[in-house]
Amino acid sequence: MRITHLAAYTGELHYDGTAYAFADARKLDECLTSLADVQRALADDAMDAMALKVSKFGGLTPSRVIRDLCVAAGFPMTIEDAWGSGIATAAYAQLAASTPAHCLLNTTDLHRYNTTQLAHGAPTVAGGTMTVSDRPGLGVTPDFDRLEGPILTRG
Repeated sequence: MRITHLAAYTGELHYDGTAYAFADARKLDECLTSLADVQRALADDAMDAMALKVSKFGGLTPSRVIRDLCVAAGFPMTIEDAWGSGIATAAYAQLAASTPAHCLLNTTDLHRYNTTQLAHGAPTVAGGTMTVSDRPGLGVTPDFDRLEGPILTRG
């Protein structure tokens, strides 16, 4: 299946009560930033999949609510973030790992794109599979030496 990535949704996908025909599946991404947005997209039959980016929805708790809504509706998701450290990856990887397989398209190890790691114990990837830690919490230990003090001061 080919997925058309739609970064904008204005609610104008319907005309006279009939949905426009799309040749490909529709995946909504950056345009969804709240539970109300997701509810509207589901009600309008505006998507076949969505990108759930944890920071865009306000963190893990609101993201879990949205994930649960999409699972109940049978809509597949990518679960990730806009970017992040090993701490952020550990958070959304836990959410992805607890999502039923039929509703998870993929997740991404975005922390590996960074040149500096801010935590130890971030999820690992081998053979195309991401593995989360079995340690308590997110399973990571922040590197407080790297997190001390401001990185930029204006003034």
